[in-house]
Amino acid sequence: MESPQDEGSAALPVQGPDGEGDSLLLKSAISSVTSGTIITMMGTIGFLILSLAWRLLIVRLITVEQWGEMSIAFALIALITSLAPLGVQAAVARGISYEREEDQRGIVYSGMLVTAASGLAFTAAFYLLASTVAGVFRDPQLIPVIQILSPSIFLAMIIGTVSSVFQGYQNTFPYAVFVNILPNVLSIGLALFFYYLGLGFMGILYSAVLNSVLVAIILLPYSRSRLKRYLRPGPRKMKVKMLIAFGLPLVIVTSLNSLMAYADTLFLGFFRNETLVGFYSAGITLGRIVSFSVSALSFIFLPVASQLYAAKRHRDLERTYSTATKWALVTSVPLLVIFTLYPGQSLALTFGEPYRVASTVLEIRAIGIFITSLFGPEGAALVAFGRTRLLAMNSTISVSANIVASLTLIPAYGMDGGAIASVIGAITFSSLSLVQVAYYYKLHPFNRMYIKSLIASLAGSFIILIPLGLNPSLLDLPFIFLGLALFSAVCILVTKSVDRTDVLLLEVAEGIIGRRLSRMRRLGTMLVGRTR
Repeated sequence: MESPQDEGSAALPVQGPDGEGDSLLLKSAISSVTSGTIITMMGTIGFLILSLAWRLLIVRLITVEQWGEMSIAFALIALITSLAPLGVQAAVARGISYEREEDQRGIVYSGMLVTAASGLAFTAAFYLLASTVAGVFRDPQLIPVIQILSPSIFLAMIIGTVSSVFQGYQNTFPYAVFVNILPNVLSIGLALFFYYLGLGFMGILYSAVLNSVLVAIILLPYSRSRLKRYLRPGPRKMKVKMLIAFGLPLVIVTSLNSLMAYADTLFLGFFRNETLVGFYSAGITLGRIVSFSVSALSFIFLPVASQLYAAKRHRDLERTYSTATKWALVTSVPLLVIFTLYPGQSLALTFGEPYRVASTVLEIRAIGIFITSLFGPEGAALVAFGRTRLLAMNSTISVSANIVASLTLIPAYGMDGGAIASVIGAITFSSLSLVQVAYYYKLHPFNRMYIKSLIASLAGSFIILIPLGLNPSLLDLPFIFLGLALFSAVCILVTKSVDRTDVLLLEVAEGIIGRRLSRMRRLGTMLVGRTR
């Protein structure tokens, strides 16, 4: 059952004063965000490293044109997998957090039923329409690529739905392992195996599908055994109508967001050619890394925000949102600095020397994604509050802006025009969502401490890199990132941009690593005392 406040416009009720002590619910929420985000972030870091390793391998085994064809096919599959689940995956994650325990079994089974049936239908349609789709891009070589990769749609939907079930229970381990880590490990091994069997480009395509098959084979028995810990024994009260009712508005949101993410790639393939798509894909993929910490935060923030919203703990929700977003700067600022100062070197390190031509694409994308990452998990907050209509409206406006910009800029400016169009769409969506979250729920990360740490991290990072010049060696880049990440963390401490919630976060971190960080605790307590 949806909350009666789901589509209302009233702000969250603020709980009564709780003194200076941290509420137990806040500590539970921060614990969920910290442990969940750390696990998810480690999985995301593994995903980024392994997926980049896979791309680095693939682009050296196939031509740029073939890489462009794969990029177009993957973009189409991403669009379909955002539409095909009918919004049920997000509905499952929210429903488990929000509904009674006796209804959770029905939510899980209903979600699996809907996504399995829909996944089979969309997989068959994509396979049968391969020649038609290839005709749109005037490239008959796309036909076998689409047909071979089409089973990935069904498999991705099953894996995604199972992960959303565990997300509802604030268990991020399956997402980290079965969505981020294992598929990429298998992709690398299988790609090498099939390629050296002499199957070439077709072998690499087959390896991408077999990888999903193996992940599903491992995940399903794992989830069956683990879900026994969460699901109460008893009859299954199916919740298909409830999930679809909540999920259908999200279909618009997820499909439009996916269209916003890949419209520029598809328009570039339509107006130009597969070679430019291959180069462009490298710059866009690398630039997307800037927001990985906020993406990890959003994944676990959804069920935590639902919990706090249901308990009417607005002050706790605001603290959780602000604190977690602030510490995401530790990774997003260094990546922004590196990708804007050393775009060519970054592309050469990851994709190879020929891909330096996409340097401007990487710079534009990195700046745009960094701006959106400053807003925190505003989209996840709207989902948690049940404001799906607002999300649909935001997605419609931002995709429209993206499409208009793509149609205008790509024919004239090619790759650079596509990058600008993608940034326009992303910033439009995040800005609208943040304004709505701030207006209806008084929720945003822009307090004095956040702004101080942001300015110090950005200004200091650019200043300390001036002596290095613009041509460091490729092997220097990982060490530059680690140094800047440490510097960003120090900036937060030196500017005294900490409060009681940061100290509480440190306590939870101690619980995660199983060790008391006495010196850091004393430093945090001292800084909090000075800022009060």
